[in-house]
Amino acid sequence: MTIWLRTAACVAIFAGVCLACGGGGGGGGTPVAPTPSTGIGATITIRADGSVDPKDVRIEVGQTVRFVNQDTRAHEMMSNPHTVHTECPATNEVGVVSPGQSKTTGVFPRVSSCGFHDHMNAEATRLHGSIRVGTDDSPTGPVYIRH
Repeated sequence: MTIWLRTAACVAIFAGVCLACGGGGGGGGTPVAPTPSTGIGATITIRADGSVDPKDVRIEVGQTVRFVNQDTRAHEMMSNPHTVHTECPATNEVGVVSPGQSKTTGVFPRVSSCGFHDHMNAEATRLHGSIRVGTDDSPTGPVYIRH
C-alpha cells in the first residue's frame, strides 16, 4: 500500500506542475494571442483604374493578405505611416508587385489594426486601405509622418 500511495502522490504532484505551467509557454506576463488561423485570410486587388478593392479587410491572427496587381504599373504596398512603415511590419513583406503579379504579406501575429498605402504613390488615396486583424477597430494612425 505504501508504494501505491507514493506513486499516487508523484502523479498528483506531476499533474499539478503540468497544470501550473499551462503548457503554452506564454509566461513572463506576455498576453497570449487567440489560437491563430493559418493561410491567406483576404485578397486585395490593385485594379486597372489604380485603386484597391476592397479598401478594408478583416483577417484572423496568424493569417496573411494577398495583393494581386491587375494594373499596368508596379505598386509597392507598405504599412502606414508613410516614410517609416511601422504600424504593421507584416505588410511590408509584400514589397513591389509588378503588373500581373501577386504577393503575400507576412503573418500577422497579434490582434491589431493598421493602414497600408502604395509607397511609390503615397498621396493616391485610392491606393490606401486597412487590415483589421482579429478586431473590428479601424486603424487610427496617420498615413504620413510629417518631418
